Amino acid sequence: LVHWSAAPSLPPMPTVNASLADVGVTPSMLADCADLDEEWAAIKRAYFKKVLKTHPDKGGDPAVFRKTQSAFESLRSLYDGASPGFYFASCGDQTAGAAAASVGGPAMDTPSWEFYAEAAAEAVPLYRVERAKSGRSLCKAQGSARHCGAEECIAKDELRVGWLDSESGSYGGWVHLKCWRVPNRVWLGLPDPARISDIAAFTRALLSMGGVLLSGLAALKPDEMRQLARFCSNSANWARRVQLKPLSHTLTSRPACTSPPSAGTAGRSAGGAGAAASASGAVVPSSSSSSLSASRKFVIPRPGKDGPANSLAGKTVVLSGIFPEVGGGTGLSLGKDKVTAMIQAFGGRVTSAISGKTDVLLVGKEPGYAKVSQAQGRGVCL
Repeated sequence: LVHWSAAPSLPPMPTVNASLADVGVTPSMLADCADLDEEWAAIKRAYFKKVLKTHPDKGGDPAVFRKTQSAFESLRSLYDGASPGFYFASCGDQTAGAAAASVGGPAMDTPSWEFYAEAAAEAVPLYRVERAKSGRSLCKAQGSARHCGAEECIAKDELRVGWLDSESGSYGGWVHLKCWRVPNRVWLGLPDPARISDIAAFTRALLSMGGVLLSGLAALKPDEMRQLARFCSNSANWARRVQLKPLSHTLTSRPACTSPPSAGTAGRSAGGAGAAASASGAVVPSSSSSSLSASRKFVIPRPGKDGPANSLAGKTVVLSGIFPEVGGGTGLSLGKDKVTAMIQAFGGRVTSAISGKTDVLLVGKEPGYAKVSQAQGRGVCL
């Protein structure tokens, strides 16, 4: 007879709530989130705050740092594979352990504190890797980075890399993977090729940047991830080290949707930051704070004085991001109540999600990338 011994007991799998606590997220931080993207933005802010504080380079506890990283990877896996209607706040008792196991494997080098500081400066991923959707996009690589012919298109299903355009909120400037110069924001988080040649280590490092610096990784096939990892493991493909300025977290309005406010309105609205006249003549508040000087405060526009009364009648508006220049509220609700009241005062309706009835997506600081993408896909005015 074969005598079977009992399997050793395993430690209990961590729950979503436990993983959230490990990255520094409290329930109140997610209470006012309108969608999953806002939750993810709050999680990333808390995560970066904690890893920058506990990083071994700054004298932090390595065990706490590793636990924070592991919890974040678990949450990232849940975010990448989330089904419609999933919210972290409502799934606190769900097990997050399966996600943690999927990122297991040999420990990799800890990226430098500087890598996390660079990554923390961005609200949405700066770069996107994906399969080319058609064979019509031209490779935009220039100079010594170009390894393809002049005016050469990127073949359909070939890997391409693009960067985030802060004006439109979409990715462009596509290049062949072979023509990409890996920016220092990315290679700062990779293993040292002089010491480590294991492609799996580079794959794990790149996956850890998903949803933070790199978008699209969750949709890549395993062989495509290995192709990307092999390319990034060659330091000859790295761009030179530069001091990078953070990308503006505010996506400005597209010219097709807005026109300059009148002289009278601009004078009362801090140089036009308070209200922008839409193509329909409606007054829509803008979140751009760059035009607000320290001595000029945002003035809430009033119906009949700063714009036609009921000029937003019949219009449905969705908010994304925060509006600190407007004031009121805290955390992810910063400025939203006042902006909502402002829109309603002009006859508009504010909803929480993009739909076929949405006319305008009002974009503030730190917007949800999914909402911006959905709005652009539907032709919604930003």
